[in-house]
Parts: sequence; C-alpha cells; structure tokens
Amino acid sequence: MGNRLVIASAIIFAFPFKTVAQIPPFHVNLGNWMAIHGSAGHNGFSALKGDISSWNVKYSVYAGQGESQPAVGDVNGDGTPDIVFVQWNCTVKSFNGATGTLQWSRSFGGIHSSAPSIGDVRADIPGMEIAVSCGSSLHLLRGTDGSVIWSRSGRGGTPGAVIAADGPDTLIVSSNGTTVYATDPYGNLVWSGTAGGTNYHSATPAVGDITGDGRPEVIVRGSNGYVYAYDFSSGSLLWSRYLGSTSIWSGVSLGDVTGDCVDEVIVGINGTLYVLNGSDGTTLWSYTTGGYIAGPISVADVNGDSLRDIILGVRNSPSLCVSGRGVIAVSGTGSLLWQNLGWTPNAMHGGGRVIADFDNDGTLEVAGVPYGSWCSGDATFRMINATTGTTEWTYSFSVDAEGASMADVDGDMCAELMLLPSCCDNMNIIVLDGPGSDCGFYPYNDTCGILVGEGDLSVEERQGSGYDVEVVGGRGYVDIIAPEAVPVKVYGIDGRAVFEGTVKGRKRLSLTRGAYFVMAGRRNVRVVVR
Repeated sequence: MGNRLVIASAIIFAFPFKTVAQIPPFHVNLGNWMAIHGSAGHNGFSALKGDISSWNVKYSVYAGQGESQPAVGDVNGDGTPDIVFVQWNCTVKSFNGATGTLQWSRSFGGIHSSAPSIGDVRADIPGMEIAVSCGSSLHLLRGTDGSVIWSRSGRGGTPGAVIAADGPDTLIVSSNGTTVYATDPYGNLVWSGTAGGTNYHSATPAVGDITGDGRPEVIVRGSNGYVYAYDFSSGSLLWSRYLGSTSIWSGVSLGDVTGDCVDEVIVGINGTLYVLNGSDGTTLWSYTTGGYIAGPISVADVNGDSLRDIILGVRNSPSLCVSGRGVIAVSGTGSLLWQNLGWTPNAMHGGGRVIADFDNDGTLEVAGVPYGSWCSGDATFRMINATTGTTEWTYSFSVDAEGASMADVDGDMCAELMLLPSCCDNMNIIVLDGPGSDCGFYPYNDTCGILVGEGDLSVEERQGSGYDVEVVGGRGYVDIIAPEAVPVKVYGIDGRAVFEGTVKGRKRLSLTRGAYFVMAGRRNVRVVVR
C-alpha cells in the first residue's frame, strides 16, 4: 500500500529528469556518511535528524586498533546501510548497520589512520565501491565482499582518499603528502599535482565548487604550510597559497560562510583559522584561536543568522598529551560566538566535531569527543548546544576516543551517532541511538526527518490543503501518483538527487534497493525500495 500525503504547494516547477550514482555529497549528508568528516567537502554536518537525548547504546562492535572515522553506506546493495572501518594495520571491515554483525574483512600491509571513502563508481560491479589508502598504495574494493578490484602503488598515504564526481568524470583523489593523485574508476592515473609536505602531517583533499562556475575543484593542504587548488577534471593548478607555517593535524573544509552561494576554503594552520576566497586563495579573514587547531573543521549555521559558522577543536600545545582547551565556534564573519573549554587532555581527534540535530528538538548540537589515546584524558563525552556552547549532557564512557560519525546505520531514517574509542588499544565502535527510534520505516517512524534550513533540502514537514499525492515503494521501483502536476524531487540517503521533475499521473522510477526521500511540493516522505 502507498503512503498518502496532502501537499501544501501550488507552485509548479519544471525540472529535467536526471539520475546520478551514489557518490559522497559535496555538502549535506542525509543518511550516509560516505567520506572523512561526512562529505567530499569535509564539513561535518548532517541534515538527517536523530533521536539521541542521552547515552543510549544501540550496540557496540569490536573494531581493533585504529583511528579512522567509520564510513556508512549500503556497500553490498542489500538495502541496509553498512559500517566500513579501517584498522591501524590496514584491515578493512564491513559491518551490517542494523545488527553490527561482521560481514567481511580484508587485510593489507601498511599503516592507515584515515577514513575510507564510499561511492558507486563502477556501474558494472554490484553494490558500491570502497577506496582505501594504505601505506603507499591506493585500493578499490568491492562492497559486496571486500575483494580487490585494483591496487595502485605509489598513490596511497596516510591521508584518506575521497571519491567525487562531476558529470561523467568520477575520480578517486588521494595524496601521499608530496603529491595529489586523481585516479579514474578503472585505476588509470588522470592527473597529479604537488600536495606540498610529508605524508603523515598532510591532509585528505577536499572536493567542491569554490569558484562558482558549477564545477568542482580539488583543494589540498600540505604540511609545508601551502594550500593548493586544482581543476577537478584536468588537474590544472588554479592557485597556491602559503599561510606562513606548518600545520598540525588539520585539513581543509569547504563551506559558504559569506552567503554568496559559493564555497570558501576553510583551513587551520597552527593557532590561526583562515577563510580563503575560492577563486584566488586570498584571505577573506583570519581568526587567532589562542590554541592549536586540531582535527577537521565543521561548518554549519549555529546562531540562526542564515550564514554558516565554523566549529573547531583547539588545544594548548602541539603536544598530544598537554591538557587544555576545548571546542569553539566562530561566526561566518570571524567573531567568537562561544567556547567550551576545560577539556582534559584536549579536544583534538581525527574525526573532528560532528554537528546535527541529535535530539530532534529543532536546534543543532555538537558531539564533543575527547582525544585521549595514551594521554589519560577524562574520557567524557559531551553533547554541546550549538547555539550557546553550553553542555547539554555528559557521559563518562571509560575510554577516550578518536572520532565520531553521524549516519543512519540501521535504515530507520533516524540518524545514529558512532563513536570510535582511542587508537592504541583494542576497542569497539559504539553506536548511540534514541530508545524509541527502532520502530521501522515511514509511516511507523515519523520522529526524525530532514532538518529545515539547508538550501535545496529545506522542507516543511506539515500538512495543508492542495494536492493528493501517493508514493508507493516496490521491488526495484518507486511509483509517484499525482492527479495534478506537482514538483517532485527524490534523494538517496547520501543526499544526492536521483530524480527531479514535475509529475502528473503516474511516474515510475526504477531505483536500486534502499531508502529514499521523496519530496513532493513542500512535504517529504521516506520510502523503501526492496
């Protein structure tokens, strides 16, 4: 049976039909967390709401030693999200997101300390593919069983790879610190360029449109203090910028903080936060934090002025085990909004600060994960109000942590939070969830949904007079039935559009198994394709 909706929109838009594969989104994550810090732009933001108001463990799974963020996507094509994690010794593991059951494991040589990247890059191979940078090699794996599609020596390194696409061009962008490589889905080198630095202290490249021309660029920060911007398709160097000193464990994030609908380049170098113009790399503004910037930088509007703000972790010293500072928020114009300090030993960790409406109260929160490792920190998780910077609740969970990911791991359309305890001990991935969010797909679980206020994904979850639209999910398809013409958009849970158009009568979309958001007029419905 279908889910019958009443639509509250009388404006008709004409969209051309288009379909796209599942690739990590540049900006907004809905259900999936497909790359380091969530997206190709590394902004750490999830628009899918959760139901987490306290420490409620859904399950934990043994992960082994490591310090990478887990990635989430339906890699085996069975309609249920999977959790993919890479151990320190470069053993890749896939877990069923609903149960935590280990599905497969694949081991490589070399050291790995960054997140894998997930994307549907090969139409000829079932499921999605996983890009992993291990030691000096880059590997592309089948999501169905972890088998190796191809391996390329010399293109790997400690920074994680990222999968991105621009129309017909799909590339896997990796770096070994000295060089950035763009590899096509068949393992062929498309282009390479200077990354500027050494392997371990260099960062994962970011991908997004920073020039406003509608096409993405590749941006990489080297440990030599330079930031480089390349054309995504050709590898032509657009600009390079020296920021004065080397960096400690902080990569590039992309986000529009000026309100001009074009991403800026946001990067931390030691204790200074820089916001650079994407067209030429010039400094729009900088902010001195009073500490060392650590981990990926997050971007989201936390003060409600419709401009995105910047959330970052800082510590008192470049030394890992020196106590101090915490998490701060800086406005899109470069002024301090708030600071949550006093962390022991510090707020640095490889996963950065994850931002979402964790408890479905209409406001954003920041998941504050302490870095401990061998530093004997306070092992206290902090849920921080993103508007005020105050701590909403805490929980001491006996070990310190490396990172966090926010994603719908069980397919119930309500996001869960995954925490990865410290790098140097055998540990578990802990999955947090709300106590009442295991009640299944829409319409049975209508507690979550999409957060209002993120550009194209803004939707009002309300009913009103207007069109009577039916949405039916079947085996391999979604039917949309509308007696009058209505604008419809369909998104996969990775946040990318799979259909845009005006529907009148019956429209059948052939889709792979999984969950989708169907937005008809100003109402959205979650539907499952079996």
